[in-house]
Amino acid sequence: MDKDLNPHYINIIFVKESVESLKPFLYSLLDLTNLSFRIISNGCNRDEEQILINLCNKSEKLIFLSMNSSKVIEHGKVLDYLLELEPTDFFSFMDSDIFAIGPISYRDILPADNEVAISSCLPVWHSNIDLTMPKTSKIMAGQFIKDTEDDFLGCTYLASYRCRELRDLIKSMGLSFKSYHKKELPPKVFITLKKLGFDKSIYDTAKVINILLQDRGHKLSYRNINNLIHIGGFSGEIKPSIYNFASLIKDILRNYLPRNLIAFINSRRFNCSKEEADNIIEIKNRRVEICTLIKEIENNTLLSDASARVLKKNPDLKKLVNLYSTYSNHIDQTPATSEQLI
Repeated sequence: MDKDLNPHYINIIFVKESVESLKPFLYSLLDLTNLSFRIISNGCNRDEEQILINLCNKSEKLIFLSMNSSKVIEHGKVLDYLLELEPTDFFSFMDSDIFAIGPISYRDILPADNEVAISSCLPVWHSNIDLTMPKTSKIMAGQFIKDTEDDFLGCTYLASYRCRELRDLIKSMGLSFKSYHKKELPPKVFITLKKLGFDKSIYDTAKVINILLQDRGHKLSYRNINNLIHIGGFSGEIKPSIYNFASLIKDILRNYLPRNLIAFINSRRFNCSKEEADNIIEIKNRRVEICTLIKEIENNTLLSDASARVLKKNPDLKKLVNLYSTYSNHIDQTPATSEQLI
């Protein structure tokens, strides 16, 4: 680790019912990067927390923090809390379903000297058309990293911010990392967004923060980190019950209702066009295909025809598959020297 960055921990949040499936992802990061990580339990049960604590005890690159909640706390609120705790000049976090296939250093993760923040790790299921937010879009979704005018929106799959500028903005504007519906925005924030041409119904995690940092003259960018592969939405797809019973029912209905009816429901729910609602379904289907493939690999079962097709057209996934068995059988024997934050 670079001496001037020590101890800087990348935050990774684990939600309940996902820990066992995501251990190989964490092992790959420990093995192939020189990064250190704060492992956060968000709604995990006692057995899962113990797994995470044991992992942290075996690696000097890990520390543990529990949100002390039996329910999954909204992602943005957890990020707000972690920012309050951050003792260094940078605040960094990444999704728990990001897999390392090669070396990564802090220079890959942290903003350059002329930047306040960077984003990275678009999911493997994204297509190029997903990245640009149409002018007519009412939803500033997570996968949009720019608009049609090339205004940068960023993403939070992996992100790193300079704390001083980030905290100044959040304090002065009364902001949060949470996803916002328009009616939830502080009045002065909504006025600024409307002036900038970003009058939307829904803003995904950190989009408002990213836009307003740039309005203050700060530079943000998207960075390709080739040795990290992000599945995207894996926790939710493997165990949809981690959210609530209503989410589970919605997932069941998606499997039985006609696609055009689901698109109509989404268009009314999100106040968006039927075309935009249909794109939500398309992205969901692509995500399910990828997550199904990973589950088949995890269970060491014969790949279905659909998974074989997905694997054939995605070279990054092939690299992950080649390494996955190594890390799924991993047993870390490193002495217990890490600090634990409970």
